[in-house]
Amino acid sequence: MSSPHHRHQSSLEGTLDFSTQFTLSDQHRIDAKKILNRLLAYCQQAEAEPRPYKWVDLLQLVHDYSISEQGLDNFLRYILTSALGIEPDSDRFGNILIELDGFDSWGEPRKVQITQRLQEIADGLINHFFLPRVTHRLSRLRGKCLIRDRYRCVISRRFDEVEARSRLERDGLEAEDDDGHPLKDELEPPTYVEVAHIIPHSLMSVGAKGVTELSDEKTSMLQVLDMFDPGIANLIDGQEIDRPFNAITLTLDLHRRFGSLEVYFEPPADHAVQNHTYIIRSTKSYPWKVSPSFPLTRTLFLTPSRTIDPPSSRLLAVHRACALILHLSGAGEYINKILLDMEEQCVKSDGSMELGRILAMRIGTVKV
Repeated sequence: MSSPHHRHQSSLEGTLDFSTQFTLSDQHRIDAKKILNRLLAYCQQAEAEPRPYKWVDLLQLVHDYSISEQGLDNFLRYILTSALGIEPDSDRFGNILIELDGFDSWGEPRKVQITQRLQEIADGLINHFFLPRVTHRLSRLRGKCLIRDRYRCVISRRFDEVEARSRLERDGLEAEDDDGHPLKDELEPPTYVEVAHIIPHSLMSVGAKGVTELSDEKTSMLQVLDMFDPGIANLIDGQEIDRPFNAITLTLDLHRRFGSLEVYFEPPADHAVQNHTYIIRSTKSYPWKVSPSFPLTRTLFLTPSRTIDPPSSRLLAVHRACALILHLSGAGEYINKILLDMEEQCVKSDGSMELGRILAMRIGTVKV
């Protein structure tokens, strides 16, 4: 089977539709989980050719990291009906479970067909949701987010180089940060910061007249969000994706690591985001010293009057789920390989390359 990078269409396109929500009964949910476990166990055992990432683990992890019960129901309905090659139908779901319950007695050709369909679903998730997309340069968020985040990276707390120079030119050595502390006393020198989308701007494309244009591919990507947290796609519908609640201020290197799903924000152990405080973790460790050192705890900045929305805890939860899914399934390394291959294709005949395009694709977010 062709790798997802080379597939022109995946089983995600045109089949994901969670506009009409339905909730599984407790028994149907229990049965669906058991059946999915059996299907994935068979796929794991029957895997003949090595794959560039652990696609069975990826599907299991999407199941495990569903943030809400409704999201889990959406995922179970979608994956089990797609395994049979039929459209999701809440009225027939009980019959679908009965049919799939007989999987062990099926002939080998039909089992192989189910395996291929599940593999296509995993490839589709890589293609249309996890693989970063090229984005256009946006700047509308910069002003509001820099004010809210006090011109500092929310993780490293380093001050913005551009703003620091402006204040030094205006106030000299008396220049202060937003809390009244002298900039000359900063523990680390100012650095360039960017505003990063939590959920990438590439999910939406706004036309010249402000009308949101959604391709089938982007529609699929938005609907995948509902497998994590139903209704969350509505938060970033149209131009809402460029609101401050979907953005944070980061240094260039942390923007890259956040956009590539290496760094993520985790709520406290009691699962209640108290005062917008998070534990920030990384999926990678290095033998050399890394600054800042993870994990670390940060309380996000707020404006005194709350006129600028803080980063959404729901969007950060989806970002965290995606980071852990890619890390634990091995799909993150696979995507990195795809992007490296694409870099080679972007190298021009004169030896130069479209650096901005490459970085945007690798980061998955965009400097604004």
